Amino acid sequence: MAKKIKEAGRTKKLIMASLVFGPALILIFVSTLKCEHKFTQLDYFGDIPSYQATTIDGKTITNETFKGKVVMYTVLNESCPKDCAISIWDVNQQLFRKLKENPGKLRNVKIVSFVVDKDGNPVEDLENMRKILEYNVLEYDPEIWILAKGDANNLYNIEHNKHNLSTIEGDEYFNGKAYYSLLLLADQDNKLRMVLKGDSESMVRKFHQYMTLLIKQNDKERFKRMEAEDKK
Repeated sequence: MAKKIKEAGRTKKLIMASLVFGPALILIFVSTLKCEHKFTQLDYFGDIPSYQATTIDGKTITNETFKGKVVMYTVLNESCPKDCAISIWDVNQQLFRKLKENPGKLRNVKIVSFVVDKDGNPVEDLENMRKILEYNVLEYDPEIWILAKGDANNLYNIEHNKHNLSTIEGDEYFNGKAYYSLLLLADQDNKLRMVLKGDSESMVRKFHQYMTLLIKQNDKERFKRMEAEDKK
């Protein structure tokens, strides 16, 4: 009985989230109920806002830095991995390892994590988070999984259905803020193509599937352009 009550409460929260952010978060709800999707292409959910951040080695990164690349954005709390809005273990296993093990095919795919404190402010010293990832992620590569110091609110300042990812709040969210746990998938043109929670194995695995689908979609579009050029 207690289990059924807990599951009902979880489903109710997911329904509320889907009403707030529309189609992107509806996918969270449907996926949680283990429904299957047959996508031919991913929709657009808006543009990734312009931002500026600094990596652990002092490099400045912006949207232009990743032009032509597929990027998976996350937030990492300085309390990770003990108290974390996303599952570092699952992001490692389902995302980082795939990139690490396929350096040729997936060389233009990156993970960018904005490191924040409990209030969402940028953490000035990224060294501690680097050590955490080195300890928890086998063969951690900072060129693939990039740690960034910057305003995560700017990154998640995305509006859809009259709501904004950076301002959605509630007691059911980690530290009261929804965006802490959201993974963003951006295409090579800085377009947001998917939003999913990153706090469970099933959601991160689903996110990887969408990332793979986006790459296939990009390859298909590139092939069409090449065909069109050959016909000229």
